[in-house]
Amino acid sequence: MEKKTLLFIAGIGTDVGKTVLSSVLCEALKADYWKPVQAGELQSTDSMTVRKLLSNTATFIHPETYVLPYPLSPHASAKQAGVEIQPDKIRVPYTNNTLIIEGAGGLMVPLKRGFLMIDLISKTGAEVILISRNYLGSINHTLLSVEALRSRNIPVKGIWFNGPENPETEQFILGHTGLNFLGRLDETASVTPEFIRQQAEKVSIAKLITETLRSPVLSLSDRDQQVIWHPFTQAMTAVPPIGIVKAEDCWLIAEDGTRYLDGTSSWWVNAHGHGNAFIASEVAKQAKTLEHIIFAGFTHEPAVLLAEKLIARMPGNQERIFYSDNGSTSVEVALKMTLQYFHNRSENRNKIIAFKNAYHGDTFGAMSVGSRNAFNHPFEALLFEVQFIDPPEKGFEAESLKQLNDILEDEKVAAFIFEPLVQGANGMRMHDEATLSRQIALCRKKGVLTIADEVFTGFYRTGKLFACNYLTEQPDLLCLSKTITGGTLPLGVTAVPEFIYNAFLSENKLKTFFHGHSFTANPLACRAALASLNLLEKEECLQNIAHISQRHNDFAGEISAHPAIREVRLRGTILAIELETNDIRGYMNPMAEDLTGWFLDKGIYLRPLGNVLYVTPPYIIKDDELDLIYNAIRGLLNKTAVQATL
Repeated sequence: MEKKTLLFIAGIGTDVGKTVLSSVLCEALKADYWKPVQAGELQSTDSMTVRKLLSNTATFIHPETYVLPYPLSPHASAKQAGVEIQPDKIRVPYTNNTLIIEGAGGLMVPLKRGFLMIDLISKTGAEVILISRNYLGSINHTLLSVEALRSRNIPVKGIWFNGPENPETEQFILGHTGLNFLGRLDETASVTPEFIRQQAEKVSIAKLITETLRSPVLSLSDRDQQVIWHPFTQAMTAVPPIGIVKAEDCWLIAEDGTRYLDGTSSWWVNAHGHGNAFIASEVAKQAKTLEHIIFAGFTHEPAVLLAEKLIARMPGNQERIFYSDNGSTSVEVALKMTLQYFHNRSENRNKIIAFKNAYHGDTFGAMSVGSRNAFNHPFEALLFEVQFIDPPEKGFEAESLKQLNDILEDEKVAAFIFEPLVQGANGMRMHDEATLSRQIALCRKKGVLTIADEVFTGFYRTGKLFACNYLTEQPDLLCLSKTITGGTLPLGVTAVPEFIYNAFLSENKLKTFFHGHSFTANPLACRAALASLNLLEKEECLQNIAHISQRHNDFAGEISAHPAIREVRLRGTILAIELETNDIRGYMNPMAEDLTGWFLDKGIYLRPLGNVLYVTPPYIIKDDELDLIYNAIRGLLNKTAVQATL
């Protein structure tokens, strides 16, 4: 899958011959032409000039994104014209041909405040041909231009010199930069179509250009589609993935320069914003001390310290920490521990209870205690039997309690696993803490172990450190991951009480818990978790969490009666908006992809769960960033075309 070659013709200043060279290259390479921003005489634009100079009339001249009437720098011309240049609207046009892109002025010409011509070059992903014109100061201007391009990692094909020949100056520039000499145009000749044709036919020109063309530049997205298999993605129908090259605070920055506000904390893991300097420095220091060690027979400070801190903050009587790699494995560990606990005690208990429509992960045990659905249908015959009950949602509390009570009459029940208060992947469905507390108490009365899957809800996502902090009865086992490291590194935790740990202590090695991972208790991940916990407990972070919760609550009150909305659900920093739909409810509703695209066009990343929009932002999100999300949701709700599809 090849991508067209993009050549950006940039100058060290204005009036250096960009339009003439662009015409020659279009003629020589049979390329398309595009000038994104034109400022100046509207009766004789550069696009018009190129068209007049080309004998190859098949060359396509793509329309400018902005045509500004005043011969000033683009930002000043735009201001006088009463418009503002919006960089997101400047998009490379589609073509199967090589595309010659002509800039305006030099690299540091502003298009708007905070966005320069060099930013536009970076956004296009093009290679640069830099035009230098021999005059006093050209060495300085050329070297600074090359340095600026390289500082942005923008590939420079070489330098084209115009003006009187000056071998000493040119050799110094080429020697200092290490760039190729691409050619020179005769400025004494009249610039006519015949001149352009003659220049294009010169072997020295065409050869220099074509031989220095790199293989077509592939974007991250193009390269990805050749080698990567993505999670939860039907590659046949999915839109190509967006290549992200950097992230900072609440923003994701794509390879074309587009910025996306991360409204989902990147799959619910990022607590403190991207590129957090404190976490990064702590991980870097740890990497220089101890990056990894087998955790069977060895231990280390980050693992011990993190376990001490977590146990001190646990909502129940958890006193031991078992490390794994992610949320699914933390659940897998909990299930195996529970079943082996009774096995080691010679008790015939091997049945599990879970909520309907639950999601606990994608390993086999985690799939077994999850809802039987499209996610695990191919493996259904291999999953162990589980008794499912309705979660105690509003109006179903009594029924849920009764269903559990009835199943607990079976003395073979070993465990009850649940996502406390919020079923994340099930569309952020929320249930009653009083009923869940009573259910835990019923299980304890019957000797049934309880497992709280706090992979999503842990670490203040619901407003408290753990969702279980809302309960009056506490679970036996607690599963953690996602936000535990602030989104920096993968880590899973299964916390258990001492009585479960003791059931594995024996002279009989067969009672050992034979489970582990190569990266169990990785020191870097543990150090990241310690740093994240440190930040989470600062007063500023706690205030931010409370503020996000209040902003969500205010916004929910504003929109809850909208006819396009079925229900608004709130818990801490989680805002879920279930849209009315004539199709299936939940994850498989087809509107999800359209909704995602709609928000991406607004520079916002949300990942709806079918017909359920949700916002789970990093805890550092600012009011104006929340407003961007809320305003986009308002726009969606009031968009007639969208409502018609709901």
